[in-house]
Amino acid sequence: MALNVENITPGGQDSASPSSGATYRNPVLAEDWPDPDVVRVGEDYYLVASSRHRSPGLPVLHSRDLLSWHLLTHALPRVAPDSYGELPRHGAGVWAPSIRHHDGQFHIVYADPDRGIFVTSATDPAGPWSPPRLLLGGLGLIDPCPLWAADGRTWLVHGWARSRAGVTNRLTMIEVDAALTRPLGPGSVVVDAEEIDGRGDLAGPTLDERDGWYWIFALAGGADGGVQTVLRARDPLGPYEYRVVLAHRDTPDHGPHRGSWVDTPDGDDFFVHAGDADAFGQVLHVQPMTWRDGWPVLGDPVPGQTWGQPVAEHPTPHGTAAGARSLLAADDFRGPLDPRWRWQADAGQWAEASGGRLRMLGPPADAGNLRTLPSVLGQPLPALGVHLSTTVRLDGPTASRAGLGVLGLDYGWIGLVRTEGGCDLVVATRGEGDRDERRVVLDRLPSQSEVAVGLDVDTAARVRFRIRRDAGWEQVGPETTATRGRGVGAELVVFAGAPLGAVPATGRFGALEARLDQGVPMLATGRTPGTPLRLRAGAEPVATLDDGRSMRTVDAPRPFLHPVRTTTGVPVTEVAPTDHLHHHGVSMAPADVDGVTFWGGRTYVRDQGSTMLANQGRQTVLDQVADDDRWSGTIAWTDPAGREMAREQRLVVAEPLPGRDDAWRLRWRSTLTPTERVSIGSPATNGRPGAFYGGWFWRTPFGDPRVLVADGEGMDAAHGGTSPWLALCDDVASLVAVQRGPVLPWFVRTGKYTGFGPALAVDRRLEITPERPLEVAVDVLVLDGPADRERVLALVEATGD
Repeated sequence: MALNVENITPGGQDSASPSSGATYRNPVLAEDWPDPDVVRVGEDYYLVASSRHRSPGLPVLHSRDLLSWHLLTHALPRVAPDSYGELPRHGAGVWAPSIRHHDGQFHIVYADPDRGIFVTSATDPAGPWSPPRLLLGGLGLIDPCPLWAADGRTWLVHGWARSRAGVTNRLTMIEVDAALTRPLGPGSVVVDAEEIDGRGDLAGPTLDERDGWYWIFALAGGADGGVQTVLRARDPLGPYEYRVVLAHRDTPDHGPHRGSWVDTPDGDDFFVHAGDADAFGQVLHVQPMTWRDGWPVLGDPVPGQTWGQPVAEHPTPHGTAAGARSLLAADDFRGPLDPRWRWQADAGQWAEASGGRLRMLGPPADAGNLRTLPSVLGQPLPALGVHLSTTVRLDGPTASRAGLGVLGLDYGWIGLVRTEGGCDLVVATRGEGDRDERRVVLDRLPSQSEVAVGLDVDTAARVRFRIRRDAGWEQVGPETTATRGRGVGAELVVFAGAPLGAVPATGRFGALEARLDQGVPMLATGRTPGTPLRLRAGAEPVATLDDGRSMRTVDAPRPFLHPVRTTTGVPVTEVAPTDHLHHHGVSMAPADVDGVTFWGGRTYVRDQGSTMLANQGRQTVLDQVADDDRWSGTIAWTDPAGREMAREQRLVVAEPLPGRDDAWRLRWRSTLTPTERVSIGSPATNGRPGAFYGGWFWRTPFGDPRVLVADGEGMDAAHGGTSPWLALCDDVASLVAVQRGPVLPWFVRTGKYTGFGPALAVDRRLEITPERPLEVAVDVLVLDGPADRERVLALVEATGD
């Protein structure tokens, strides 16, 4: 479900500075995240972007360093509350949202240019988000941003869309209530850009207050060739002074788009903004922000000017390694659709992913133009060079179709069209002004045929199509060029549709695989921060490694495995269950490392009991090497203040078992070396008898499994025992864990939940030092079906190397 892209530069561990060696390159996300706005809360950054007509809407991204981003959720399940959004409304929908945090709540304020300005709120940025409420109705109101001022008043700035309102190039300020439910008076035009040196196309304002000044950052002059400006005033209603603070001038950038000012916990200032990238839409840039004469300067300051130029490369804000430059998701379609997929309209019951297949219902809504078809799933097209492939089969009435394509104002696709006698394999293209598609028939096939199709898009947006024949992949059909959509970049899509008035069609797609031009395949080799990686035992993906960046701070973010599956796809791990939200698959999770918990959630305090403390640590992947069947990496363990406590070297390997198709083996090896002597404890050593959990831990979805150990059976024999192996046998799957090395007592829990692992601190604390690090070596046999003692012993003996 994730694309592995290169790390641009090696990571550093010091604060960002020219001497740290850690740099990033712009754009930090080389794909379409239009009209971004960013807020920092504590050590976490949250970003929202325009979604326009696509559903679900309002993507919310999360980062810890402004560079490595991942999708947290979508705040808007539907674009419109009624049937209006059930057909693609290109150019409509969600425009230029802003995200802010006030009084314990997150608020996203966004514009629908055909209806007005709306607000949705949440206490947790991961959701749930409240149903959107109308704050200010009207046509053409766009680009809203609120501010809770130091004097207790609340303001909202917004722009205007000429296409709806008949006016543009103006910024309006209006006072609203603190809960963002209603205006408190009429708005006032505080900036008319026609009066500022003839500056036109002023748009995308964001509003801040600092040091007694009200600041408005706004794009001027259009995205292609425009500049970033700043206006400041002592009063939110003006009068405003004006400066240009970022201009692309002699750089290859087309010009800055909307963005926002954000600071780091250390007080450094940055400006996160979009940059125009033609067919690829608005890509994400991060500019350093410095101050001169009381005014900000963005990017690399130009001597003698008020403005800077965009930086191509710069020291990272937090000294961390640069992140993945694309969030594009592959999908093996073994479970729910990856949340990075979006429909071209509010979705019906159009798709189901299971068993390695995507079954897509094609409603009878196809008038021959892919741009008007709602049952189209898409993701942004990266500006990195990308290669996709899948298989497709089609059932349905004559003229129904299904395929893989690139969608913009122009589009192209490869796939199947149903005929009276079977299916045609076709490549089709269509320009914005064309009356019909131009189709080239590559082959005429029987009706139940399944074909392997692919497409390649280079960094110049040229699109080529291919099919797989017996001799391998072959380029076919006409080439085309990707173009942007209306307010969005081009998208990579899969789709199915049936003609108007017909019965629905069904398209069936196999696993979507992809690679970038760097040659790193999805679902196979390579890995970068923020992008989960699937491990294979032989041909089948059996485990996904996630670096934990999406975890909540309270859950002690850490790398984990989930889902882990049997060879037939039965899940044997669980993440964030309602009984323990901090449980995440398989991970290293000591409960007490010098008072810091890497287990997450509450801490057991002697004489107080389970207590919520702000003592959750964090594990961060610093570097990694991956292949089909293995992952190795260096992981920094830090306390809540960001101080490094230890480093872990970890190896995870997935292995098939020779001659068996009902089992595979997971190997886990960790060496944890502290920066200085540390003491590891557990709730048991802190006064809670029997609760010696914490360490290497596996959370399972099993209900009440049979528990076996070498010298007995049941919880009494297993919990706290030192058997070299432990088996949990459920009706549909079984796990056999074997400690390789000195055997630690087992922590085992069944009943309210089922989890297990070697215990680090049973009746006394464990001290580790740089000279005596902690070593963890566990093999787990993952079996389909139930297992009895005979089967377990045979497997343990056969894998006793």
